[in-house]
Amino acid sequence: MYNKLMKICLVTGNRAEYGLLKRLIKLILQDNSIELNLLVTGDHLSNTTRTINEIENDQFKIHGKINCNPKKDSPLEILNAMGSATTEFAHYLNQLKPNGIIILGDRYEMLVVAITSLILKIPLLHISGGEVTEGSLDDTIRHSITKFADYHFVAIEEFKKRVIQLGESPNRIKVV
Repeated sequence: MYNKLMKICLVTGNRAEYGLLKRLIKLILQDNSIELNLLVTGDHLSNTTRTINEIENDQFKIHGKINCNPKKDSPLEILNAMGSATTEFAHYLNQLKPNGIIILGDRYEMLVVAITSLILKIPLLHISGGEVTEGSLDDTIRHSITKFADYHFVAIEEFKKRVIQLGESPNRIKVV
């Protein structure tokens, strides 16, 4: 019998979430039934932070680098960066045709991935939904990503209840 590998994309955009995803990356790489495609974006590719070096030092293969860095810190430049990143993600994901995409968090780079996955009909697995950051744009982005996501991995029961309040099916939410 022929066993087809499951193709999973995991997208990381900054040092903080990469630190949270590193163990998951290692676990996925140990599973011979999964082909992991690691995509980096955001701060990892910034000339000032270069946090991509941490990923390279961990000796993880990077399959794609998608720029989503605005030229200036302004709403218009952020939107321009998001627009061009949407096109890049769309081309990459359309060519790869993964079985699923894993993202973590609440940054605009991940919103780009969420929108792209919805339009391309690729299941989205979202880590860290249901959390709250008072007075921040992050909440709006995080909750939007939750609505785009097909599966939800939340930290505690309270966050699970919040994701359910957003209209998501309880059988697609796991507390991890």
